[in-house]
Amino acid sequence: MAVSVERTGTNIQKTVLRDMDGFAEPSPETIAAVAELLANTKLRLVQLKGFLSADACARLTEDARPLMRQALRTQHMGNRRPTDILQVGASRGKYGQAGFAEFKQERLSGGNDSVEYAGRQFGIPKRVHDLLSQATGLEHRAGQEQGVPLGSMVFRNINSADIHTDDIRRRVPSDSELQDIVTQCSWNLFFCVTAKGGCTRLYDGDINSPIESLPRLESVDMRPETGDLVLMNTASLHEVESAYDGLRLCASGMAGVREKDDRRQLLSWA
Repeated sequence: MAVSVERTGTNIQKTVLRDMDGFAEPSPETIAAVAELLANTKLRLVQLKGFLSADACARLTEDARPLMRQALRTQHMGNRRPTDILQVGASRGKYGQAGFAEFKQERLSGGNDSVEYAGRQFGIPKRVHDLLSQATGLEHRAGQEQGVPLGSMVFRNINSADIHTDDIRRRVPSDSELQDIVTQCSWNLFFCVTAKGGCTRLYDGDINSPIESLPRLESVDMRPETGDLVLMNTASLHEVESAYDGLRLCASGMAGVREKDDRRQLLSWA
């Protein structure tokens, strides 16, 4: 049974659960929390402690950390400060955000395949997609653009991020199937956290909230630890405080529920 370590907030809430112990199946409590997250409720962040075992985290760190020196330096997802990103499986969608399409089509030379192999050896991202399928009752498939499947995950060192949202509908063409996404979340599986800083803060506001209103908005904070899976409703304004004193390496992706012609589908992209 899952142990709810923490549930905080009023208008915007987060919950922390500990039941995943490396490779264990998620408990009903965990599935229910993820379902609540994807229902656009007040619960905007779910932190699952110990989703990835210590051995798996060490293996991923061994393979990924040296390659971060080769990683792209990009102003990713509205972040004005560059972030190291190691692409795992190229996403070939034509995103509208400046620089985003170029990043998605970039392929790193040397070593990338070994990192992707290491990630999949430990069930990434399949375990995450399976959890989302259980929470929604929907089968998962990769999102597509122009009939081409989008990538499944990226490896990132998230050492800072300015205030932003990650609403995919603002980043894709009007004819993209991702325009029909009605609820979505991001997921970050942290496999090496050495930074003392790097608090992620979510605000009770969205892309339409005036910037001057931020000091008055309720917020919740999250600091990840190695092995944590963090799922977040990406419609909420959020930021990451600077964490240049260490690493916050993670595998990342996004998923959402698409509604079209009375059909509901669970799609993923990265």
